[in-house]
Formats: sequence, structure tokens, C-alpha cells
Amino acid sequence: MLTHQGPDWLTAACEKEGNTEIAPAGRFVAHLFGHMHETKILYQSVGGGQAVRLCQCRSVFGMEKYGEPPTIERSHGYAAGSIEFGERNATLRLWPRIATRDTGPWRFVPDYQHAELVDAEATKPDTIAVRFVVAPEQQKALSKFISVPRSDWPAEFAGKFEMPDSMLLRPEGRIVRFNRLREPLRDTIIQWAIEPDQPIQPIKLRLQAGEGGAGKTGLLIEVCDKLEKEHRWRAGFVDRAQPIATGLPALFEEEKSCLLVLDYAESRSKEIVELVRTAVYAKNAPPVRLVLLARDGGDRWNHLADAAGNDNVISAILQSFQTKAGPYLMEREGIPLENRAELFDEALQDFATFKRKPVPAGEAPILSDGIFADPLFIHLAAIAKLRGEVGISEMMQACRKKSNPH
Repeated sequence: MLTHQGPDWLTAACEKEGNTEIAPAGRFVAHLFGHMHETKILYQSVGGGQAVRLCQCRSVFGMEKYGEPPTIERSHGYAAGSIEFGERNATLRLWPRIATRDTGPWRFVPDYQHAELVDAEATKPDTIAVRFVVAPEQQKALSKFISVPRSDWPAEFAGKFEMPDSMLLRPEGRIVRFNRLREPLRDTIIQWAIEPDQPIQPIKLRLQAGEGGAGKTGLLIEVCDKLEKEHRWRAGFVDRAQPIATGLPALFEEEKSCLLVLDYAESRSKEIVELVRTAVYAKNAPPVRLVLLARDGGDRWNHLADAAGNDNVISAILQSFQTKAGPYLMEREGIPLENRAELFDEALQDFATFKRKPVPAGEAPILSDGIFADPLFIHLAAIAKLRGEVGISEMMQACRKKSNPH
């Protein structure tokens, strides 16, 4: 609980009311407050009950006038804290700091004067009561049917072999920061997933189409991460090795809304139909959102319902404008010419940091060619500059040959 002033600023009647109606012992881990410009940490227990923890702290920009005539006493500080959860209980620690200028400019130091600090210059761990902690043996393992891609460079290789440059470009490695120009599109997809429908749609599909290097995978990795961390969804890419008939119902047992990403969707029509059918006919299935990644949004998308055969329900879902959105083309999200040099510089810095190399001097190369509308080729140019082995013209020709083999 956080307030500006401590409980001793209340009248006796109000303090009694607060101790019973608002903050009885055990309801809050601690009561944090300031205003008095000094550190005062008090843990007290009445009758053997749970402790009430009163934590008063200075403020970083504190100033206090007092006396006749009023004088200024500079008193600065702060406190950091942590609650660490174990298997069956938790502990609270505080790191009170006080500002001093006795030896030069203002600086923050451990406040040994007002607190007993032990290892790590913090208060000793204080065990706190928790209402419920699930023991590890009782925790459900998360379904492996979907997952957010991570770098697949083996950890045991990290100290023996340098990661090949080709793997630096893989979106799951996240070597390069997420392209902020794609943040609006990321947020649009998230909003499409979480917005309430009228009528409620138990499943919806979205096709995100674009050539290799357009950034589809990196975009959806960011979407999945935000949905899991900020919206408590289960989101990830479908594991082709997991059978849909058993894997998807097991995922539903986690009782969370789900976003499934299916890569190379142009060749996976039967899987799409099976995913939709399993979700529609499952009992107590949560809301499901299915994002399909494909190279283009051609006839396969328009005729996706044909793969449902005689199942008229699934066929109708795969044709309905209420459940089927897209195709949304990544070419409309191409990197504008005026932003390419800045993204090149960021990628060059990120690659250099990862490889522990200095950032090469010099301006960004000319990135006016249309191929650099895709972030992959901007990243290729950055790696080429970092290596100092390939000129931009030669690299561009190689890229064209790779992307247009015929």
C-alpha cells in the first residue's frame, strides 16, 4: 500500500479505522510512505499475529524548511525493494539509500545510519505470508503445441564457435531491435485479436502475406510476446511435430485465450481446416485467433473453404467476412526511403554489439534500390559493412540473384 504520509498523521479514530477496515495486518505486505524526509523502517506484530510493515523513506528531491527563521535542510534518498517468491513462501528485502555530499558531489550511499543492512547492503530477508503458492510438482506444464521462437544456436556452442552471420539474420535470434515502424501494425494485430466481437466469434483467421525478408516472422514474434506478457494470452507458432487432434485440446486446458501462428500457410490448407474444426467442436474452448503467414494472398486464400470438403460449418467459417480477414500485404509496410539509413545504423550497432566489434566509421550506403524496402536486405547491408568484405553493389546483385533465382 502506498500513501503520501504515514499513519501517524491520522487522528486516533481514523488510524483505528484504517487498521481494521483498510489495512489490517496481513492484507498488505508493507505500507510505503514518505513526507517526513527521513528513513524509518518498522516491522511490528501484535499478539503473535502477522506483521505490519511501515516503511518510511526520504524522497530523491526532498527539501524541508523549519525553525525560526526557517532554514533549509537538504535530505535526499530513496529505497528499493524486492519480494522473492520461493516454493512455499516469500521474503521481503529493502535497499534504503541516503544522499551525501560530504566527499564531493551528491551521491547515494547505503543508509546504515537508519537501517541494519547485511549482505548486498540490504535488510535481511523477512518472511512474508502468501495466500497460495503452487508447489512445482503441482504446476501444470505448459503445452508445447505452440511456442514463441527463440534462437536455436546451442548454448554449449556459444563459448566454442562464433554464431554464423547467416544466423544473425534469423528473427528468432532478436539480434536487431524490433523495427519501430512496424509497431502500429503489431498493435493492430493485437487489437484484432483481443477486441470483443458482436456476435462473439470463437475463432477468427487473419492472413499476413509477404515475400521472404519482409518481416512477417519477426512481426508475429513481437505480437506473441506482447499478448503473453501484457494480456495473459497463450500465443505462439504451431509446432508441426505436435498432432493437432491432441495438441490443441491440451492447449485449451490452460483456459487462456489463444493466438496460433501458422507459417508457410500456402501449403498447409488441411492443417488450417483441422485447426479450425478442432477449435470449433472442442468443448469449453477459449477464444482462438489464427494468423496465417504466407508468401502471397493468392487463390489458395480465396478457396481455403474448399479444403473443408462436405463440412458445411467449417466451410462457412472459412468464407465468412466476420471470421476471415485479409490478405494483408507486407509490401504495403515497406521501409520508406527516408527511414532506411536510420534503420541501417541501428542494425549495424546491434550486430557490432552482439559480435563485440567496433562500429565501422562512415555513412550508411545508398539504400535507394527498391530491394531495401524489406528490412532483411537493410540488415544484410549492415552485416556487409561490419565485415568489410562485400561492397553494397556486389551485395545487392547477390541479393537479387537469391530472391529471383530465375
